[in-house]
Amino acid sequence: MFPRRLFIPSLLAAVGVPYAMMREDQRQVQTATKSGISKHSSYYNGITSPGVATGIPLAGKPGMELHQLFRFNISPHWVTANWPRVSTIQTSTNLQGLRIPVVTGTQKDALVGVLTYYFDSQDRLVRISFQGHTGDERPLVQYCLKQFELRVTPKLGSGMYAYKRRGRPLSLLRVRRAPVIRASTPNASLEVSLELNHPRLSRELSSKFRNQL
Repeated sequence: MFPRRLFIPSLLAAVGVPYAMMREDQRQVQTATKSGISKHSSYYNGITSPGVATGIPLAGKPGMELHQLFRFNISPHWVTANWPRVSTIQTSTNLQGLRIPVVTGTQKDALVGVLTYYFDSQDRLVRISFQGHTGDERPLVQYCLKQFELRVTPKLGSGMYAYKRRGRPLSLLRVRRAPVIRASTPNASLEVSLELNHPRLSRELSSKFRNQL
Protein backbone atom coordinates (compact mmCIF):
# COMPACT_ATOMS: atom_id res chain seq x y z
CA MET A 1 0.00 0.00 0.00
CA PHE A 2 1.16 3.53 -0.75
CA PRO A 3 2.74 4.88 2.49
CA ARG A 4 0.50 7.45 4.22
CA ARG A 5 3.38 9.93 4.61
CA LEU A 6 3.78 9.97 0.82
CA PHE A 7 0.11 9.62 -0.08
CA ILE A 8 -1.19 12.66 1.81
CA PRO A 9 1.08 15.31 0.22
CA SER A 10 0.38 13.78 -3.19
CA LEU A 11 -3.37 13.89 -2.56
CA LEU A 12 -3.25 17.50 -1.39
CA ALA A 13 -1.40 18.46 -4.54
CA ALA A 14 -3.66 16.39 -6.78
CA VAL A 15 -6.82 18.17 -5.67
CA GLY A 16 -5.23 21.58 -5.91
CA VAL A 17 -4.72 22.50 -2.27
CA PRO A 18 -0.95 22.67 -1.71
CA TYR A 19 -0.40 24.55 1.53
CA ALA A 20 1.32 27.53 -0.09
CA MET A 21 -1.84 28.22 -2.14
CA MET A 22 -4.19 28.33 0.85
CA ARG A 23 -3.59 32.07 1.27
CA GLU A 24 -6.37 34.18 -0.25
CA ASP A 25 -4.60 37.49 0.25
CA GLN A 26 -0.87 37.69 0.90
CA ARG A 27 -1.33 41.07 2.57
CA GLN A 28 -3.70 39.66 5.16
CA VAL A 29 -2.41 36.19 5.84
CA GLN A 30 0.56 35.48 8.11
CA THR A 31 2.10 32.29 9.41
CA ALA A 32 1.06 31.77 13.01
CA THR A 33 3.61 30.54 15.53
CA LYS A 34 2.74 28.55 18.60
CA SER A 35 3.59 31.49 20.84
CA GLY A 36 1.32 33.77 18.81
CA ILE A 37 -1.79 32.33 20.45
CA SER A 38 -1.90 32.54 24.23
CA LYS A 39 -2.35 29.26 26.10
CA HIS A 40 -4.40 31.20 28.63
CA SER A 41 -7.09 32.39 26.20
CA SER A 42 -10.70 32.03 27.37
CA TYR A 43 -11.73 28.70 25.86
CA TYR A 44 -15.30 28.46 24.61
CA ASN A 45 -17.38 26.00 26.67
CA GLY A 46 -14.39 25.38 28.92
CA ILE A 47 -12.55 22.95 26.64
CA THR A 48 -9.04 22.07 27.76
CA SER A 49 -6.46 22.21 24.99
CA PRO A 50 -3.82 19.50 24.76
CA GLY A 51 -0.16 20.31 24.96
CA VAL A 52 1.73 21.29 21.83
CA ALA A 53 2.83 18.09 20.13
CA THR A 54 5.95 17.58 18.05
CA GLY A 55 6.39 15.75 14.77
CA ILE A 56 2.77 16.33 13.69
CA PRO A 57 2.13 15.90 9.94
CA LEU A 58 1.23 19.02 7.96
CA ALA A 59 -2.37 17.84 7.61
CA GLY A 60 -2.71 17.41 11.37
CA LYS A 61 -2.78 14.36 13.58
CA PRO A 62 -3.90 11.25 11.67
CA GLY A 63 -7.30 9.79 12.42
CA MET A 64 -9.19 13.06 12.98
CA GLU A 65 -12.93 12.40 12.65
CA LEU A 66 -15.87 14.60 11.74
CA HIS A 67 -17.01 15.12 15.32
CA GLN A 68 -13.53 16.34 16.24
CA LEU A 69 -13.18 18.79 13.36
CA PHE A 70 -16.70 20.18 13.10
CA ARG A 71 -17.82 21.39 16.54
CA PHE A 72 -18.09 24.74 18.26
CA ASN A 73 -16.15 24.01 21.44
CA ILE A 74 -12.74 24.38 19.79
CA SER A 75 -10.17 26.89 21.06
CA PRO A 76 -7.35 28.63 19.17
CA HIS A 77 -4.81 26.68 21.19
CA TRP A 78 -6.41 23.37 20.25
CA VAL A 79 -5.82 24.27 16.60
CA THR A 80 -2.16 25.23 17.05
CA ALA A 81 -1.57 22.18 19.24
CA ASN A 82 -2.81 19.79 16.56
CA TRP A 83 -1.32 21.36 13.40
CA PRO A 84 2.34 22.33 13.07
CA ARG A 85 1.65 25.17 10.63
CA VAL A 86 -1.36 27.49 10.82
CA SER A 87 -2.18 30.57 8.75
CA THR A 88 -4.03 33.46 10.32
CA ILE A 89 -6.60 35.58 8.48
CA GLN A 90 -8.15 38.84 9.63
CA THR A 91 -11.65 39.35 8.24
CA SER A 92 -13.57 42.53 7.60
CA THR A 93 -15.97 41.53 10.39
CA ASN A 94 -13.18 41.49 13.00
CA LEU A 95 -13.03 37.72 13.21
CA GLN A 96 -9.65 36.01 13.25
CA GLY A 97 -9.41 32.93 11.08
CA LEU A 98 -7.03 30.03 11.70
CA ARG A 99 -6.56 28.06 8.47
CA ILE A 100 -5.21 24.52 8.24
CA PRO A 101 -4.93 21.69 5.69
CA VAL A 102 -7.01 18.60 6.49
CA VAL A 103 -6.85 14.98 5.31
CA THR A 104 -9.06 12.71 7.39
CA GLY A 105 -7.86 9.48 5.77
CA THR A 106 -7.30 7.58 2.55
CA GLN A 107 -10.71 5.92 2.22
CA LYS A 108 -13.26 7.03 -0.37
CA ASP A 109 -15.35 9.07 2.09
CA ALA A 110 -12.34 10.88 3.56
CA LEU A 111 -12.14 14.66 3.38
CA VAL A 112 -9.17 16.48 1.92
CA GLY A 113 -8.99 20.26 1.73
CA VAL A 114 -8.70 23.46 3.72
CA LEU A 115 -10.46 24.10 7.02
CA THR A 116 -10.78 27.54 8.63
CA TYR A 117 -11.92 28.31 12.17
CA TYR A 118 -13.09 31.88 12.81
CA PHE A 119 -12.89 33.24 16.38
CA ASP A 120 -14.21 36.46 17.90
CA SER A 121 -12.31 38.75 20.27
CA GLN A 122 -13.18 36.45 23.18
CA ASP A 123 -11.73 33.38 21.43
CA ARG A 124 -15.19 31.94 20.88
CA LEU A 125 -15.58 29.91 17.71
CA VAL A 126 -18.14 31.69 15.54
CA ARG A 127 -17.72 30.11 12.11
CA ILE A 128 -16.28 26.95 10.56
CA SER A 129 -15.51 26.86 6.84
CA PHE A 130 -14.30 23.90 4.76
CA GLN A 131 -13.35 23.83 1.09
CA GLY A 132 -12.19 20.54 -0.37
CA HIS A 133 -13.04 17.17 -1.86
CA THR A 134 -14.34 13.72 -1.05
CA GLY A 135 -15.37 10.62 -2.96
CA ASP A 136 -18.47 9.91 -0.89
CA GLU A 137 -20.34 12.78 0.73
CA ARG A 138 -22.83 10.69 2.72
CA PRO A 139 -21.02 10.59 6.10
CA LEU A 140 -20.49 14.37 6.06
CA VAL A 141 -24.06 15.05 4.93
CA GLN A 142 -25.53 12.80 7.62
CA TYR A 143 -23.34 14.37 10.29
CA CYS A 144 -24.39 17.90 9.28
CA LEU A 145 -28.07 16.92 9.16
CA LYS A 146 -27.94 15.37 12.61
CA GLN A 147 -25.53 17.68 14.42
CA PHE A 148 -26.28 21.06 12.84
CA GLU A 149 -29.86 20.53 11.61
CA LEU A 150 -29.10 21.20 7.96
CA ARG A 151 -31.83 20.13 5.56
CA VAL A 152 -31.99 19.31 1.87
CA THR A 153 -32.79 22.57 0.09
CA PRO A 154 -33.67 21.88 -3.57
CA LYS A 155 -34.78 25.48 -4.12
CA LEU A 156 -31.14 26.53 -3.73
CA GLY A 157 -29.96 23.98 -6.27
CA SER A 158 -28.84 20.38 -6.54
CA GLY A 159 -26.59 19.12 -3.75
CA MET A 160 -27.46 22.01 -1.42
CA TYR A 161 -28.19 21.64 2.29
CA ALA A 162 -28.98 24.54 4.60
CA TYR A 163 -29.85 25.48 8.15
CA LYS A 164 -32.22 28.42 8.05
CA ARG A 165 -33.07 31.09 10.59
CA ARG A 166 -36.03 33.35 9.93
CA GLY A 167 -36.23 31.87 6.46
CA ARG A 168 -32.63 32.74 5.53
CA PRO A 169 -29.71 30.28 5.32
CA LEU A 170 -27.31 30.58 8.26
CA SER A 171 -25.24 27.47 7.52
CA LEU A 172 -24.72 25.88 4.12
CA LEU A 173 -23.30 22.71 2.58
CA ARG A 174 -22.84 22.34 -1.17
CA VAL A 175 -21.72 19.13 -2.86
CA ARG A 176 -21.12 18.89 -6.58
CA ARG A 177 -19.13 16.76 -8.96
CA ALA A 178 -15.55 17.88 -9.47
CA PRO A 179 -14.78 19.32 -12.93
CA VAL A 180 -11.93 16.82 -13.32
CA ILE A 181 -12.14 13.28 -11.94
CA ARG A 182 -8.92 11.29 -11.75
CA ALA A 183 -8.83 7.52 -11.40
CA SER A 184 -5.79 7.91 -9.13
CA THR A 185 -7.78 9.95 -6.57
CA PRO A 186 -11.27 8.42 -6.27
CA ASN A 187 -11.78 10.22 -2.94
CA ALA A 188 -11.58 13.58 -4.74
CA SER A 189 -14.40 13.14 -7.24
CA LEU A 190 -16.73 15.54 -5.41
CA GLU A 191 -16.23 19.18 -4.48
CA VAL A 192 -17.38 20.15 -0.99
CA SER A 193 -18.09 23.67 0.28
CA LEU A 194 -19.27 23.95 3.88
CA GLU A 195 -19.89 26.91 6.16
CA LEU A 196 -21.25 26.42 9.66
CA ASN A 197 -22.19 29.49 11.69
CA HIS A 198 -22.86 29.45 15.41
CA PRO A 199 -26.65 29.84 15.84
CA ARG A 200 -26.25 32.32 18.72
CA LEU A 201 -23.02 34.13 17.85
CA SER A 202 -23.47 34.52 14.08
CA ARG A 203 -25.94 36.66 12.18
CA GLU A 204 -25.55 35.52 8.60
CA LEU A 205 -23.54 33.62 6.02
CA SER A 206 -20.25 35.10 4.90
CA SER A 207 -20.37 37.14 1.70
CA LYS A 208 -18.43 34.38 -0.07
CA PHE A 209 -21.13 31.83 0.65
CA ARG A 210 -24.01 34.23 0.06
CA ASN A 211 -22.67 34.66 -3.46
CA GLN A 212 -23.15 30.92 -4.03
CA LEU A 213 -26.91 31.17 -3.49
